[in-house]
Amino acid sequence: MTYSKPEPGMPFLIKVGDRSLELRFTLKALKALDAEHNLSVFRGEGLGEALREPGKLAVVLYYGLRTRQPDITQDWVEENFDASMLLDLAPVLAYATTGRWPDMDKILANLPNAARPADSTGSPSGPLADTTSRSVN
Repeated sequence: MTYSKPEPGMPFLIKVGDRSLELRFTLKALKALDAEHNLSVFRGEGLGEALREPGKLAVVLYYGLRTRQPDITQDWVEENFDASMLLDLAPVLAYATTGRWPDMDKILANLPNAARPADSTGSPSGPLADTTSRSVN
């Protein structure tokens, strides 16, 4: 998946496979997401919840894509988007739904599986049983 950040008010153009798609969340699409799926991107937890649950993420993407590509189905979205795209999708969806580019460094710093500092030594899970000595010097 490739994309470029658009100017304010312009839709996101993303390339998925051999298709160039316009991701755009009109007020009508946002209203339908809230009414039909109880997913409001204006509430703090709405988009975050969608990014944590594959089914909800597929729904959000579908609503943003169907605005300009009426041939797109939710099944197509589920077949053509995968987990490897998630880090690219998060800022795109945040910008497309709110108009603000998120600070991904700040967001990623709060993840429990964030990379460990480079100066860390030893095993991240502690010493291995086979490499520790039980004898007293």
